[in-house]
Amino acid sequence: MTSNSQPATGTPPVLQGAFPAGSPVHNLRDFGGYATASGARLKPGRLLRSGQLEAAGAGFEGILSALGVATIIDLRAGSECTLERGGAFDGYAGAIRRATAHDETIPHAVAAFLKMTTIEEVVAHMTRIYRILPDSPRFRESMGHLVTALDQDDGATLIHCFAGKDRTGLAVALVQIALGVHRDDVFHDYLLTNAMGPERIESGLDALLGKDRARGSQWVLEEAMSVRPEYLEAGLAKIGEISASPAAYLEAMAGLPSGAMDRIGQRLQA
Repeated sequence: MTSNSQPATGTPPVLQGAFPAGSPVHNLRDFGGYATASGARLKPGRLLRSGQLEAAGAGFEGILSALGVATIIDLRAGSECTLERGGAFDGYAGAIRRATAHDETIPHAVAAFLKMTTIEEVVAHMTRIYRILPDSPRFRESMGHLVTALDQDDGATLIHCFAGKDRTGLAVALVQIALGVHRDDVFHDYLLTNAMGPERIESGLDALLGKDRARGSQWVLEEAMSVRPEYLEAGLAKIGEISASPAAYLEAMAGLPSGAMDRIGQRLQA
């Protein structure tokens, strides 16, 4: 699909309200609902994204059920998945897909933030990360899981990483572009992370760094928890260097023939 659709009017609903006030799960939202190049819109309620889920605690499976989540795609590295689950998935009947390829790019990048003292360092570092991700074995395997879920599952697919902003942000952008969403809407959706409130930043830094947080610069760390258009530009530029298009990249990751994303798009259009 091409991405020459007119920008959508309005935005998909932010689903943060699906969680109780004060919930440690942040950045949950629908990334469907946008107009596509065909003139149709992506179905709302089928394409969901968020930060990490485990901290939601017991009873979270009820929220997943209410949202109709059939498959969860977990983009985190192996070391990030050792966090206490707290019963968040007890009773969840859907599938949880995680890549098996070893890749600690993001955890290693987080440690580097503690040594940084300027915003320029953060921006340069994040730009490098976005250029690394498309070639990351774990990210590539995860994209295969994601496309397979979109191709085969009838329920909603929820994709997440730790903060729901970088790995998730790039993955979501690839899917949206491949399905014909206008580039302006893709970037608008990506940047909504910055509007998710200070609680997202504070809880994310606490969970990520714990007591080590005191060793870093507060404003540098806050910048590291934000997103910028140039980050996504860097990731998409890398995709353009290694594949003919985001659709071709996703099809290759899932082992599907050329044109498969068009068929998947038809499944996901309202």
